[in-house]
Amino acid sequence: DDANQLDRLLEAGRLTSSHIDSLASAIARFHLDLTANAEQDNAAFYGMPSFVLRDLVENLQELGGLLKEREDIALWEAMKQAQIAEFTACRDLFTARCRNGFVREGHGDLHMGNLVVVDGQVVPFDGIDFDPAYRFRDVMSDVAFAFMDLLYYGKAPFAWRLVNTYLQQTGDDEGVA
Repeated sequence: DDANQLDRLLEAGRLTSSHIDSLASAIARFHLDLTANAEQDNAAFYGMPSFVLRDLVENLQELGGLLKEREDIALWEAMKQAQIAEFTACRDLFTARCRNGFVREGHGDLHMGNLVVVDGQVVPFDGIDFDPAYRFRDVMSDVAFAFMDLLYYGKAPFAWRLVNTYLQQTGDDEGVA
């Protein structure tokens, strides 16, 4: 029932903290239960600093090419500098997360429109199957995607509840960085 999608529940003011806890548990269970398979053997490639940087540069170039207004270009320039600085600060962490098995096959598109309540539990659907570059990421990418979407909807307390509940269940505090 698309009326039970989390984006619809948010728009109707019906999303609850119980839904967020269910979402965090669903993501945590998914990440903790991932099993090794042939594709997983090459998963770390998608989390290596060289791949992350390539992705970052491609995204910045695509966005930069769309901008025409001086204010937008100035904001883009500041964002670009901030992202490059953050990438540089996290370069060694990306390598360590790959080495420690945190880059795995995930959902790849975990926004509120791809989450639905079924029998009282939040269920992700419509993951990205067509391109491993989108679905093989650091597991925190799934959490971050949902986190950003909750912020977009103006639900910062729910966003932080999601992260905190996920961390309590997985112990992946290092992933926050």
